[in-house]
Amino acid sequence: MTVDCGITSVEEIRYANSIGCEVIITDHHEPKEVLPPAIAIVNPKCSEDHYSFKGFSGVGVAYKVLQAIQSKLEIEEDLSNYLDMVALGTIADIVPLLGENRYFVHKGLQLLSLKNRTGISKLMELSNVDFDNIKAHDVGFKIAPKINAVGRIDNANTAFQLMLENEPEMAQKLAEELIKKNQERQLIENDIYQQALAQIDLIDDIESKKILVLVGNNWHPGVIGIVASRLLSIYHRPTLMISVDGEMARGSARSVEGINIVEIFRQVGDLLEEFGGHKMAAGFSLKKDKINELTEKLNTIMQKYDKLLLKSEIQIDGVVNLNDINEIFISDIESLKPFGNGNSEPIFLMEDLLIEQIKPIGKSSFKMTFKSKDKRIEGIGFGLLDMTNGFRFSKDSRKADIVANVWKNTWNGLEKYELNIIDIDVKPSDKILSKHFNSKLSRTENSDPLLIVGAPNIVEEMVLEMSAKKQKLIVVCPTNSMLSDLYNIIHKEIKVSTTALGYVDALHPTVKNEKIIFTNVLSLPKIISNDSNMIVCEPQMMIHTKTFDNFFNTISRYNLSNLIFFSSFLNHDEETLLMGTVNNLKVRNEFKKQRIGVVDNREI
Repeated sequence: MTVDCGITSVEEIRYANSIGCEVIITDHHEPKEVLPPAIAIVNPKCSEDHYSFKGFSGVGVAYKVLQAIQSKLEIEEDLSNYLDMVALGTIADIVPLLGENRYFVHKGLQLLSLKNRTGISKLMELSNVDFDNIKAHDVGFKIAPKINAVGRIDNANTAFQLMLENEPEMAQKLAEELIKKNQERQLIENDIYQQALAQIDLIDDIESKKILVLVGNNWHPGVIGIVASRLLSIYHRPTLMISVDGEMARGSARSVEGINIVEIFRQVGDLLEEFGGHKMAAGFSLKKDKINELTEKLNTIMQKYDKLLLKSEIQIDGVVNLNDINEIFISDIESLKPFGNGNSEPIFLMEDLLIEQIKPIGKSSFKMTFKSKDKRIEGIGFGLLDMTNGFRFSKDSRKADIVANVWKNTWNGLEKYELNIIDIDVKPSDKILSKHFNSKLSRTENSDPLLIVGAPNIVEEMVLEMSAKKQKLIVVCPTNSMLSDLYNIIHKEIKVSTTALGYVDALHPTVKNEKIIFTNVLSLPKIISNDSNMIVCEPQMMIHTKTFDNFFNTISRYNLSNLIFFSSFLNHDEETLLMGTVNNLKVRNEFKKQRIGVVDNREI
């Protein structure tokens, strides 16, 4: 009996039959026209299946089979005691939280809060899950990735053992092993992600591409699907990641709403060895020598799809102000739980909030305090720290429009409301130039490279200065998100002609006659020239990726007029590495000069 697989395995099951094995399939993936010769198939997506709800996950289908067996054989056991495991799989598989899935998850989260399973409870504890207020979001972002990681890069048996473990000491050990494997998975994933970005940067006509097909040698097949999802969130078009191993290749695909990737694969089925999955996520395999033909055919097929399907938008459910957020408001939101695919958490727009404080959390997240009239609220931006790079150290008060979910957070018996920030639009400040910080560039002319740590508004100042002098300035950012955010902020706040500002990345590969050019490391070779002035933002972010070597290999071939590195913060090891890499690098620390306005509360 299969679980969560088998619906497309025609040849495999035909072989099993030939050696005397009977097969029962339980699955929820999209079937092909020809079904496997199994003695029974349980899949709500088969046309012959008339069950009213079609959105089960693999574990949901398995649970329904158990219910049917229990009823048929009159087994006296309360199967609902297993709904915590059903909830884990339902959330992790990102199936619609509609119909029976809502009951599975609602009941399952209640069971998880009781800590009846030692192993999974220990993993939740180490992942800082609040047992008194467990959300589907906690399972989807804190628990499921750790459970999945060990199966992606190693052996899933460790996760299986954790589910069954009742001994606290062994549960602790297994949970720690899952966390360690997830960290390894993240490193592998980030390496492949950087390689994929480098390929995208080489696609000169990417704006005309309605589908991305990226190929690498021996990319880990367990993580390419995650990378495809990350790229999809940036470029918002169907994305295929293909890993080549010898003469064969395996791939993972992600798609956008309105473009059924399985249906597209049916149209190129003659080029694929096998494929299967859902409308927006699928896996496939093919021979290496078929990849180019596959890419050409996919590009042709995609031409019939409207470009509007490739447009990324955030759908706002309502506009609220801070005074609207009270117990009744929160109660109304929580009555809609559980949230997830198909039942999205409400998204609200809050306008003209005053930013009182910004505090980075870890390497990629931040916490902000907002004020509107006499009311304050905290907001958390998970993985969005790059959004704050253009204003985090500004000394001037800023207002912003915020797009966020509204959460009730309970910790140590205390309840408070907070925002889960999705997007932020910071409004121009009345004051841009720092009174004590004038013309950094002119002080470094014909001198050694300079590293400035903690200085506010340095990029704005250099843009103004170079624009006034009509000299070329290249602003280099280590990530695409920082590049976009910083460029947009400069556009809003600096009174420079828009024709003077250029933007170069994989989507915008060329410039005209612009003097001030914003770019990333991968696109830098397209625009760098002798006698350029250059400021490099947050160089420490490059140190931990392959872009660090790429950057220095590029600039070493040119005679730059001025080279300035700007960092909001470096640790000792990062500063030492930069000092050892850049000859005659001078360091200037500006933290002590910050007095008022937005506060940086990191331990320095």
